[in-house]
Amino acid sequence: MKTKYTFWELLSNYRIEIPKIQRDYAQGRKEPDIINIVDTFLEDIKKSIIEHKELNLDFVYGKVEDTVLIPLDGQQRLTTLFLIHWYIALKENKLTSEVKSILLKFSYETRVSSEDFCKYLVSENIDYSIINNNISDEITDSEWFFLSWEFDPTVSAMLNMLDLIHDKFKRVKEKIFDKLVEGINVTFQFLPLEQFKLTDELYIKMNARGKPLTEFENFKANFSQYLTRLEDKSKLDNEWLDVFWDFEKNNETEILTDNVDKQFFSFFKNITLNFYTEENYIDKDFIDNYNLFKNYNNVYDSEKYISEIISVFNGLITYNDTEDVFKNFLSSSVNYWERLRFYSLSKFFIQFGQVDKENVEYLNKWMRITGNLINNTLIQSPSNYVDAIRSVNDLSANISTIYEFVSNSNEKIKYFSRIQINEENQKAKLILNDLRWESILISIEKHSYFDGQVGFLLDFSRNNEGKHEKKYFKEYSLKSIKLFSEQFSEGYDFLFQRALLVKGDYLVDKNQNKTFCLFDKALRTKNDNWRKVFNDERKKLYLKELLDEIDDSNIELSLKKVIDNNTVKDWRKSIIEDPSNIAYCQYREIRQYSDNNVYLLSKRQMNGRHKEIYSWDLFKREFQHKNFFPFKNVWYWESTSWEEPCIIISEFNYNGGRFVFEIEFDDRNNKYRVSFKDRNEGAFPDIIIKILKKFGFKNDFLSLKEDKLSDKIKEISLELSNLNKD
Repeated sequence: MKTKYTFWELLSNYRIEIPKIQRDYAQGRKEPDIINIVDTFLEDIKKSIIEHKELNLDFVYGKVEDTVLIPLDGQQRLTTLFLIHWYIALKENKLTSEVKSILLKFSYETRVSSEDFCKYLVSENIDYSIINNNISDEITDSEWFFLSWEFDPTVSAMLNMLDLIHDKFKRVKEKIFDKLVEGINVTFQFLPLEQFKLTDELYIKMNARGKPLTEFENFKANFSQYLTRLEDKSKLDNEWLDVFWDFEKNNETEILTDNVDKQFFSFFKNITLNFYTEENYIDKDFIDNYNLFKNYNNVYDSEKYISEIISVFNGLITYNDTEDVFKNFLSSSVNYWERLRFYSLSKFFIQFGQVDKENVEYLNKWMRITGNLINNTLIQSPSNYVDAIRSVNDLSANISTIYEFVSNSNEKIKYFSRIQINEENQKAKLILNDLRWESILISIEKHSYFDGQVGFLLDFSRNNEGKHEKKYFKEYSLKSIKLFSEQFSEGYDFLFQRALLVKGDYLVDKNQNKTFCLFDKALRTKNDNWRKVFNDERKKLYLKELLDEIDDSNIELSLKKVIDNNTVKDWRKSIIEDPSNIAYCQYREIRQYSDNNVYLLSKRQMNGRHKEIYSWDLFKREFQHKNFFPFKNVWYWESTSWEEPCIIISEFNYNGGRFVFEIEFDDRNNKYRVSFKDRNEGAFPDIIIKILKKFGFKNDFLSLKEDKLSDKIKEISLELSNLNKD
C-alpha cells in the first residue's frame, strides 16, 4: 500500500476538502512566534526543491469517501503546500488549464468565503510582473476579491502566507515548478483512517481545541528528522515525554497538556542554547532575540549534539531532581546560573548516561563542586555565560576524579570566582585527607545564605598549630546557621548586628555610605554585604569573637548579654543601645565622614530624611518629653538637605517675636552649638539680649559640652519665663 505522497500526487488522486470541524488556517497568522516557525518551514521547502533533497513533513491523517479526501490532521501543511504550488505556478507562468484543474480540487468547507477565495484565486488571473512588495495587495485590489473576505481568519492567514512565500521565493531565478510537481522532494505519509481502523472521533478529541499549532508541535516535527533510530523516535513521544508529564504531575496542580508541551519546548530551547555557546560567542542582542527555529540547525546538524541530547534525555529518566536543577531549567525566564547548573548536570549524563548506584557518587561530587563555583560567581552578561559554559566543559573531563583535580589544579580552573576556586581547593584537600569532612561541609554549604561559600568558618576552625579541627568547624557552623537564619536577620530588635557592633565597627562601605549589611540572598547583595565581612581580615575577627562568646543553646540571651555589658563610648553606643536607630535606616545604611560626623539615613542620600546621631541620641535622653517652659514644643528636626539636623525648642512668643532654640552637634570641637532665633526675623528686645549675654551667648549662639547643655537650657528658659510675668 502506497503511503508516501507529494502534495501534487495526493491532489491528482483525490479531491481535498478541509471539513467544517477543522479549525481556521493558522500557519499564516501575523504572530511573531508563528512567523518565525513559518520562515524556517519555507526555507526548508525551498532548499529541498532547489538542492534535490527529500523533506518529509510527517503524517497526514484523513478519511476517503469515494475520491474525496477529508484531512483530519495535516490541514495546515496541506494548505501551505497548496499556496506554494499556486504561487510558483503563477511566478513561472505555469497556471495552465490543466494545472488549474488540479489546484481547483483543493477547497475549504469551514466557511463559504474560504471556499470561494480558493476557487477564485486559482480561476482568476493575477499579473505577476506588476507585483511590488506584497502579492496580497494585488489580490485584494482585484475586482473579484470581496472586501468581506478580509474578515475571514482563514483568508486573512492565506494572504499573509502568500506574502511570506513571495518574500522567500521571489529571488529564486531557477525554474522549479516542474521539480515541485514531478520530483519527490517534499513528501509526507498519508494514512487513511479506514485502513488503520481509526475513527475521526479520536482526531476530533485531539484537535477540537480550535488553537493554532503550538511551537512544540512544529519543532518536534522538525527535530524528529534528526533521530535516525526508530527507538529514539519512539522515546520522543514516550519515555522522554513522560519525564515532562511526571514533572507536571509533581506540581500538584491540574495536569494540562499545553503545559507539558511548553515545558518540553522550553527544555529544547534552553539546552540548544547551552550547546550552541560551547562553540559560538553570543551577545545581548542574540539572547534577547534568540529563536530556536532559526538556530537549532546550527547545533543538531552535528551528530555530536544529537548523540548528546539523546544521552541527556535518557539520563533524565533516572534523575531525581531534589535540588530543582531540572525544574528551574524549564522556566521560560531561566537565568544564567540556572542554565549553567543544568549544563553541568547534562555533562554528567553525556559521559555516564543514566544515574545508577555505580555512578551516583560521581554525580553528587560533580554537582557539589560545580554548584559551588556557579552559585558564587557573578554571571551577568552573555560573555560571562559563555566563559562559564566553556570552563564547566573543560572541567567535565575530570568528573570521576573531581576532588583530586580541584585539590591539585585550582590554577587551571578558568573564569569562576578565584575566592571560590581557592576555597574548593582547600575543602577538597580536607575531604581527601579525611572523608568525614565531606558531610560536615555539605551541611553548612546547603544553608540558603552561605550557598557553598564557607571559607571564613574554615579560617575560624584552625587550632594553635594552624590545622583545621572538625569540632571547631561544627561549633562555628551551628552558631552561624542560627545567626543567619530568618529569626535573627531582621528580627529580635537587630540583636545580631548590635552585638557585633560591640566587638567592633564591622560596617562595610557601600558607595558613599556604610551598611549594617542586608541578608538578601541575591549573589550581588551577598557580595556587597556580609561577604565583605567574611573576607576582611579585621572585620571577620569581630564575628569570630562574637561567635566565641555566644552559647548556641540560647543565642538570643547570649546576644543580649553582649549588648548589656558593652563599654562602647563612640558613635556605635547609640545604635547598640537603641534598635530603633537601625530600623530608621530603611536600607540599613548610614553616612559617616568621621567618628564625630555620623548620620542615620532614612533612604540612601542626604536629600532624604536623616538624623545626626549625637544630637538625636541627646534629644532622646535629655529633651524628649521634657518641659522647658515658656517654650511649648520640644522636637527633633530631620534634615532633607545639607542643613544640619537639630533639636528644636520652640513657641516662646514675646513682644511680637517667635523665639526658638536650635541645638546641633559640632563635630569640629565635639560640642553642641546652641542658637537662639526669632522665626519672625525681628530685632531682639534689649532684655532678651541682656539675658543671652548673661549666659554666655555671642552672636546669638553658645557652644556647650553635652554634660552642661540640658541644665543650661533650663536655666535660660526659667529666666525667659519671667519676662511674661513682668
